[in-house]
Amino acid sequence: MRVEARNEVLSLRNVAIAIIGMTVASKISIPLYPVPITTQMFALYLINLILSPKEAFASILGWLSFGAIGFPVFASSVGGIAGPSAGYLIGMLVSSSILGFIRGKVSSSLFLCIICYLIVHIFGCLWLSSYVSVGEVVSLGIIPFIISEFFKITAAIAIYKNIRL
Repeated sequence: MRVEARNEVLSLRNVAIAIIGMTVASKISIPLYPVPITTQMFALYLINLILSPKEAFASILGWLSFGAIGFPVFASSVGGIAGPSAGYLIGMLVSSSILGFIRGKVSSSLFLCIICYLIVHIFGCLWLSSYVSVGEVVSLGIIPFIISEFFKITAAIAIYKNIRL
């Protein structure tokens, strides 16, 4: 097998594993209204830190595509990208794209995770504001996630720094 073909197969494997990881992470959740706390962001941090920028973007795009056509890959177990949490989902794709551009220029995994968090939550809160008042966006779309994101970022960085690829 040619080296290029082998690398393409390994890249496809990485993308498939990441899609499965995002799906599993979606199912580990605390059901809050209107947006659940899940381990999706933990998986997203790992994907953006470990995989190449192209693989990370393809993984999130693939995962969202499966959900958009009706596969139950999201926390709600309902297919389709709609509802109060849709902005967070779109923010995940945007964050993978932006992190792909800046990852080579920034060596701090903490900084990358914080940028990822901010992008996802900006998109999520903007979308959520079409469902609830601005005050509720803060109380329902930001505050419940702050502590859990600290632990997710910490765990993702610890795994990333100790993983052997």
